[in-house]
Amino acid sequence: METTASVVAEINVALGIDHRIVRQLTGGLQSTAYELTGGVVLKWTANPDWAPRVRRAAELVRRARAVGYPTPAWVAVGTTAAGSPYQLQEFVHGTPPKLDLPLAKQVVEICELQRDLMLDDHELCWSDWACGVVFDGWDGVWSASGRTATSPRSCCAGTASCARRTATRRCPATISSTAI
Repeated sequence: METTASVVAEINVALGIDHRIVRQLTGGLQSTAYELTGGVVLKWTANPDWAPRVRRAAELVRRARAVGYPTPAWVAVGTTAAGSPYQLQEFVHGTPPKLDLPLAKQVVEICELQRDLMLDDHELCWSDWACGVVFDGWDGVWSASGRTATSPRSCCAGTASCARRTATRRCPATISSTAI
């Protein structure tokens, strides 16, 4: 069974680097993030089914950053010998923000940057995935958060944000900053 230490050791050998674990970062429900020496963050999962998603996400992050989306750069993406996907991202210092109207408007502007960034070969858009996590408990997020009851989708049924793929395979969800 892989451990974070063994994953770091394997990445070090594969990439010819010498990162060490500094600490486990707090938060996150899908997988754990670790600050490593050298100003990077390691995210990995022992679930090999995530490997295609991680590779696809790397390209989306590159494209998003190219249009000004404020997200850390991905330094390396790969899989371990056991098939566990990982990514190394630049470490960005920050503090949890206080959500207020100016920040909400900024978030909407940021979301609008990603509108046309989906790759043509996607199976699911972000809005579908987010609805699946929130309303159907996908990816074990409910169990990780201690949630046990199911939530009906009726509160968003028929909205663009929960629409399934269209014939054009483009995610239909858009947000307008005038809505805030």
